[in-house]
Amino acid sequence: MYFQDLILNLQKYWAKKGCIIA
Repeated sequence: MYFQDLILNLQKYWAKKGCIIA
């Protein structure tokens, strides 16, 4: 799913900033 991939990419982005979204 495109939306699913978008969410995963956002999680990776925030994880780099130290804000991991469960």
